[in-house]
Amino acid sequence: MRSVLSLALLFTVNACYVYVPVGDTMPKPGKEIRAYLSPHQDFDVGRVTVRDVERIDGIVYTSSADTVAVFSNWLHQTFGRRFDSRRAVYYLTRDELGVLEERRIHPLRSAVSVVLGVGVFASVFTFVADAGGEQNNSGNKGDAQQGLSRPFR
Repeated sequence: MRSVLSLALLFTVNACYVYVPVGDTMPKPGKEIRAYLSPHQDFDVGRVTVRDVERIDGIVYTSSADTVAVFSNWLHQTFGRRFDSRRAVYYLTRDELGVLEERRIHPLRSAVSVVLGVGVFASVFTFVADAGGEQNNSGNKGDAQQGLSRPFR
């Protein structure tokens, strides 16, 4: 039962968000973004150089008409490896950006996840109510309630 609830909660939380290309505008500070680089670049992380980075995941620190500063979480290489960027701030110009995507709430997925979440909650509530509500072994609740209302003889 716990695994079903955990999966339902995980689906509900993750289904609500999607990354959408921002187009020509730069996102506002505080927005979570994915910056796809064109061409791929090398970045220094402490004493290590991460080569051939194709994507930076992070939060917009500042932005202007032609530059965005990303408070980064992850650096993704072309061949699939991901590196912790140690929360460095990288300044990227519009020429260095291929596609810039912003994390937003997806209305249809959110509605579906809410409906599924309510359905799971209702089924669990019904299961618990049925399992704990039986008063006798016959399963007939009416007899048990009538027995309590009769006077003792």
